[in-house]
Amino acid sequence: MPAFVTTLAQALGQPWVRALAYAACILTGWIGWIGTFPLDDAYITLHNARALLAGADTTYGGSPLVGATSLVHLALLALLGHVLPLVTASCLLNILAAGAYAAGLDKLARNCGVAGWQVAIYTIIGLTIGSVPIQLCNGLESGMALAVATWLLVLARSRFLPLLAGIAPFVRPELGLLAALLLADPFLKASARGKANMVGYGLLTALPFAIWSVLETGHILPNTVSAKLAFFVEESSDLLERFRMLLGALTLSQVLLLMAGLIAFKKSDLTRACSVFTIVLLLVATATQPGALIWNEYRYLMTLVPVLLVCCMALGQDLRYPVLMLGLFACAMAFLPTSLDLLQQSRAHTERELRLLRHNAALVPRDTKVLIHDAGMIAWVAPRLHLIDAVGLKTAYAAAAHKRFTKTVCRWDRALDDTARHFGTRYMIVLQKPLWDCVGSNLVRAGWTATSLGGQDRDSDYRIFAIQPPLSR
Repeated sequence: MPAFVTTLAQALGQPWVRALAYAACILTGWIGWIGTFPLDDAYITLHNARALLAGADTTYGGSPLVGATSLVHLALLALLGHVLPLVTASCLLNILAAGAYAAGLDKLARNCGVAGWQVAIYTIIGLTIGSVPIQLCNGLESGMALAVATWLLVLARSRFLPLLAGIAPFVRPELGLLAALLLADPFLKASARGKANMVGYGLLTALPFAIWSVLETGHILPNTVSAKLAFFVEESSDLLERFRMLLGALTLSQVLLLMAGLIAFKKSDLTRACSVFTIVLLLVATATQPGALIWNEYRYLMTLVPVLLVCCMALGQDLRYPVLMLGLFACAMAFLPTSLDLLQQSRAHTERELRLLRHNAALVPRDTKVLIHDAGMIAWVAPRLHLIDAVGLKTAYAAAAHKRFTKTVCRWDRALDDTARHFGTRYMIVLQKPLWDCVGSNLVRAGWTATSLGGQDRDSDYRIFAIQPPLSR
């Protein structure tokens, strides 16, 4: 082996060198940050935090918790918002979550018997594979979900597991399943007193968020999933088509490569729990909404990265040479520039749209009711408007309308007509891109007239329309 390779391997065995390498991976995603996030969803969270700090959501009405996927992330963002501008607070929260994720991966690798320089390589894989670099910088709870999933695995044999398990579903609902699978074996083996302690520790962290959610929304967990399922109804019930969509998502996200680790599913209780979690999550997504697997640059699939890395580490221990680890590392490095370029492009696009939306929204009369479908950026730049979320994440009536009337995507006529009439909306803002432009065309097909508002900057991908209902039903 060349001397420089030996020297590098020895250096990576040092904790401080590994910490520097992880910091470089995390901070690379923030190089050239222009103060924006790559997704509209990040601005829903920012709006919710601002409304929480203000004590009310005057833009959408109702509780700021409505439409929030992660109560833990929202609470921490609002807490930091007391001392920092919310955009800065969101950036800091993303960096802290990424740091916790990296520390967890390093500890997890050592728990799984990985030693020396390979600990660093597995951790760097976890930080850079697929769209993970985007998830760590997207202004959402994605990085926190990765961190919590990783530390659940780290604490799998610890008495502190129930404490983290209690808050896991309030970071992201699917993490509740992972927590339950990891708790099952120690719970069944525990004495009666041990079982009581585990339940007590779990309730200690879960109850505050559960009570807060019930008081604010009437639900223990967020109802965003049911709203999305009602709006994004899958037209095809063909099982083969659904599995084709699943395979495409797994391939493009690079999660399929990590699934090689499932070969080691029998090796330990931990690998069995990870394998079951992966299979159940993918089967549920395939049966209900396979298209969701590609949303937000594979946001939900990326939660599987630390879970499947456990299986890959276990499989790697049985291989004579670290071919699987090095293959995953090579793949991660090969596609990392693409992910970082997409991140920068998305941020620049968001910056432009925020600027143009701020200008165009000023043309809409104050306190006007406006039908929208992207609930984040417009709420962030124009909180003076009264917004009606056509998807139903922030407007419960719209979600109920889709459950009654919507049978497939881009056939939202009746649901949109019912919602727009109910609230008396007179403007709508529609993204002029495939799928989303159906919001405008479907409402027109339902008999409404839509007139593009004069004076708006046409460089924006969003178009504002003045709308009028049919003269008679």
